Amino acid sequence: MKKIITFTAIIGMALSIMQCTTAKKQETIPVGSTWKLETMVVENNTVPAPAGRDVTIGFADSTKIGGNAGCNYYFGTYSVTEKNDIQLEPMGMTKMACPDMEFEDQFIANLFKIKSYAIKDSILTLSDSLGQKLMVLVPLKEQQAE
Repeated sequence: MKKIITFTAIIGMALSIMQCTTAKKQETIPVGSTWKLETMVVENNTVPAPAGRDVTIGFADSTKIGGNAGCNYYFGTYSVTEKNDIQLEPMGMTKMACPDMEFEDQFIANLFKIKSYAIKDSILTLSDSLGQKLMVLVPLKEQQAE
């Protein structure tokens, strides 16, 4: 009986250790990273980023955010918590006029709704306060000079 209890305790401890080591920790946003928008949710519809334009979000350091909204550049500050909550502060933006500003307006509106993030398999997903997906981004790959 004593051997069974000891064996059960050892198995329980081993399972506990395995569970702790195999649990994946959420990735943090890499400082200095720039992400390219793949899709965005607009009025409950997923829409692709416009072709020929890199709509981006860049995390210059642990507090500065900026990028291209399709035509104009935006910049500001952000903060994150250990729970992967993200808070964007009021931002500045250039004021160029371009054709088809509707997508940019929707992108900026979604930017201000972002409350959390997740990174999995090199995909950054930004969500609102209810956990609803707003944007999906991939790392921006710099063009190589040929």
